[in-house]
Amino acid sequence: MFYEHFFTLFFHKYPDPNYTPYTTYLDDKYLNLSGKMIKELNKFQEKALSFKDYSSYYDVLYPTLGLTGEAGEVSDKIKKVIRDHDGVFTTSIKLDIAEELGDVLWNIAVLASELGYSLQQIAEINIEKLNSRKARDVIKGSGDHR
Repeated sequence: MFYEHFFTLFFHKYPDPNYTPYTTYLDDKYLNLSGKMIKELNKFQEKALSFKDYSSYYDVLYPTLGLTGEAGEVSDKIKKVIRDHDGVFTTSIKLDIAEELGDVLWNIAVLASELGYSLQQIAEINIEKLNSRKARDVIKGSGDHR
């Protein structure tokens, strides 16, 4: 899976000693939606909101623009690893990218909150969607409502 491979490029320590880079994101044992991992996401979201410093007039727009901008910074850093470092991710480069991923996560947390969702709810919605696609054998393909 792309995301599974992508994130294993950057992180060498996993929150669960039974987790391996080959654990799928649909593995119910690992992704316990009522478990500690998701609760930690909600704690992160709560903390992220304490750094919110923009007018409520821009409540949805600001984190949306931030999300696209920060995701672009992640892509740009990876592009430069390919161009300037022959695709070699040094520890320093990984940390730089991890910091940008943190900015992406901050914007996701704030945007979810502005839309009235916790990160736990976002995770549950996503897993429900993926489980439905898996059950219908349409994980591959395109379209939001396949």
